Amino acid sequence: MRFLNFSTLHPFAQLLFLVFVSIASLMLTVAVSTLIAIPLFGISFETLGQTSENIAYLKYSQAMQSVGLFIVPALVAAYIFSETDTKQIRNYLQIKRPENSRNIMFVFLIPLAAMPIISFTGKLNAGIQLPESLHALELSMQALEETAKKIVEKFLITNSYSALFVNILIIAILPAIGEELFFRGTVQRILLRWTSNPHVGIFLASAIFSFIHFQFYGFIPRLLLGMVFGYLFFWSKNIWYPIIAHFINNAVAVILYFFYNDLQGTPFADEFDSTAHAIDNSVLMFAAVSLSALIALLYTFYKTQKNKQNDNLLQEK
Repeated sequence: MRFLNFSTLHPFAQLLFLVFVSIASLMLTVAVSTLIAIPLFGISFETLGQTSENIAYLKYSQAMQSVGLFIVPALVAAYIFSETDTKQIRNYLQIKRPENSRNIMFVFLIPLAAMPIISFTGKLNAGIQLPESLHALELSMQALEETAKKIVEKFLITNSYSALFVNILIIAILPAIGEELFFRGTVQRILLRWTSNPHVGIFLASAIFSFIHFQFYGFIPRLLLGMVFGYLFFWSKNIWYPIIAHFINNAVAVILYFFYNDLQGTPFADEFDSTAHAIDNSVLMFAAVSLSALIALLYTFYKTQKNKQNDNLLQEK
C-alpha cells in the first residue's frame, strides 16, 4: 500500500520526482556496474579515468547507463504515478500488443521516410553560428560535439558481425526501449496532463529529449524525431510503436555505418560526415520528397488509429 498518492501530485512535482529518481538510479547503477566491471574487464579504480581506449568497457558502461538513467526510472515512475492497483506499470506506460501488421508496417516506413528530411535539418543545424559574444560557448559546444563524434566512431567502426550485433543492442535496442519509456511513457504523459494541449506537451517532451543528449548541432533533427515518436504514441496509445520507430531509426544508422566504406560516393555517405554541410538541389529534392512522404505516412497512421478508436466506441455502445 502506498504511503502517498503520487498520481495526484502536480505535474511539476512529478517531474521533479522523476529527475530525483533518475539521478539516484543512475548513481546506483554506475556504482554497481563499476564494481562488476573491475573483475570483468580487468581494470582498477585507479585506471577508471583512463578507459577511453577500452571499447568493450565503454559499450558496457553505455548499456548500463541506458538502464539506470531511463529504463529503471520509467518503471519506478509508472508504478508510483499510476492510479490503479493491478498491472499499473503496464497500464501507465501503455505497454500493449500491436494491433495488426499494417500499423507495424507504417511504423517501419515512417523513420525510413524521415531520414532525408532529418539529414537536411541536421545540415541546417550544423551551419548555425552563434553571435560573436557567444563565441567561447560556440567553441565549447564544437569541442563537445567533436568528442561525441570520436566516441561514436570508436563504437561503430568494426568489421565484425558480432560487434555489429552488440552495437545494435547498445545503440538501437536499449535506447529505443529506455528513451521511449522515459520520454514518451512518462515525461510526455506528465506534460500532456500539465499543459492540457497535446501539441505543446509533445513539443516540450521532444525538446527535453533532444536537449538531454547535449549535442547542440543535432538539436533540431533530434527534436523533430522526438515529435514523430511523440505523435505515434499519442495517436496509438501504445508505447511499442514509438519504440519500434526509434529502433529502426537507430539500427539503420548503425548498419549503414558498418558498410560506410562501401557507401562512399552515395547520398548515404554524408550522413556520417559532420563537416558535410553543403546543401545543393539534390539535397533539397530528397528533403522535399522525404517531408511529403513523412506527412502522408503520419496522416495515414493517424486516420487508421482514429478509425480504430471510433470502431471501439461503437462496439462499446
